[in-house]
Amino acid sequence: MELKESVESFEDIANQSLIGTIIIQDDIIKYVNKKMADMLGYSAEEILKWKPKEFYVVVGPESIEIAQDQIPKKQYGLSGTKYHNVVQMKKKSGELYWADSFGKTIEYQQRPANLVYQVDITGRLKNEKEIKKSEENYRKAFQESNLCKDLIIHDVNNILSVIKMSAELLSEVLKTPGSSDYYDLYINLIQESITKGIQLISKIRKLSKVERSKNQYLKQIELYPILNQAIDFTKKWVIKNLEITIQPKEVKYIVKANEFLFEVFENILNNAVKYNDNSKVEILIKISQVGEENEEFVKIEFKDNGIGISDDRKNIIFEHGFEAYKGGKGLGIGLSLVKKILEQFNGKIRIENRLNEDYTKGSNFIIFLPII
Repeated sequence: MELKESVESFEDIANQSLIGTIIIQDDIIKYVNKKMADMLGYSAEEILKWKPKEFYVVVGPESIEIAQDQIPKKQYGLSGTKYHNVVQMKKKSGELYWADSFGKTIEYQQRPANLVYQVDITGRLKNEKEIKKSEENYRKAFQESNLCKDLIIHDVNNILSVIKMSAELLSEVLKTPGSSDYYDLYINLIQESITKGIQLISKIRKLSKVERSKNQYLKQIELYPILNQAIDFTKKWVIKNLEITIQPKEVKYIVKANEFLFEVFENILNNAVKYNDNSKVEILIKISQVGEENEEFVKIEFKDNGIGISDDRKNIIFEHGFEAYKGGKGLGIGLSLVKKILEQFNGKIRIENRLNEDYTKGSNFIIFLPII
C-alpha cells in the first residue's frame, strides 16, 4: 500500500512538472509525464504502448549511439554511466530538437530502472550559436580593419618611396647637361605611383562598403593578367639589371580572389629585388596545378637569387611585427600582409630555399590559390 501511494505521489508531482520525465525499465517506457509527451509530440498513451526498444524512434540521428550506450547502463546501474548528456531528440512530426538530459538508476516498483529528466534547450543553443556567430563577425571585421590599415601603411610607404626616389633622381638629372632623356622616365614613375595610390584608396573604399563576409567581395579573377601587371610595375621602378621569367608563359587559371592579389605578387617581387646583392636580379616564376587536401590549387613559385632566408627566420617571417626584431636586412611587415590576404582567399604561402641545402643562394616563395 505504501509503495503504491509512493508511486502515485511521484506521478502526481511529475505530471505537474515543467521538466520532461520518463522511466525506462526492461527496455520499455513504464512512465512518461505530460511535459515529456508534449515535447515529443505523442500522447502518453501512445508512448506507454511502445514495444521494447521502440523508444529509440524519438532519439535523433546524432545521438543514437550515445543513447544505445547509456540507456542500458542506467537501467541496471552499470559502470560507465554518464548522468548528464546533451542529446538530439526527434518529435513525432520528424522535427529535431536538442535536450539537456539527466539520467540515473533508481528503484522503481522494487526493481532497477532508468529515471530520465529532460529540458528542451534548442532555443538556448540557437541563441548561443547566434552570439558566437556575432562574435566571429566582429572578430573578422576587426581583423579586416587591421588588414586595411596595414595595407594602407605599407603600400603608401612604398608609393611615397618611389616618388621620393624619382624626384631626387630627376633633380640630379636637371643639374646635368644633356641628360634630358631621363625626364620622361622619372616623371612617368612619379605619375604611375600617384595613380597606384589613387587605385589603393579606391580598393580600400570598395572593401569598406561590402558586407563583412569574405565570400561577398571575392570574385573570379584570371591569374596571368594580374601577375603580368605586377611584373610590369616592378620592372618600371627597378634600376638594377632585372630578369623575370614565367614558366609556362601563358595558361588560363581562374582563381577566387580580389584586387589585392596584385599586392601579393607585387610584394613578393619587390622583396626579391630589394633583398638581392647580385649585379643581376633573377626571378623565375613557375606555375603549375596541384592537388592538396582533396582540393585543386594553382601553385606559384617565386624563385630568386637573393640573399636568402635562414631556417630560424623562416618560422617567423610571416608573423605580424617581425620587422621590429628582424635585425639588419629583412622582409618586414609586407609578408605578414601577404599571408593575411591569401588567407582571405582560402590560399596559403610557404617559403623554401631555391637550392635545397644552401639558403644563401636565394629563396622560393610558394603560393597556393584554390582554382575555381
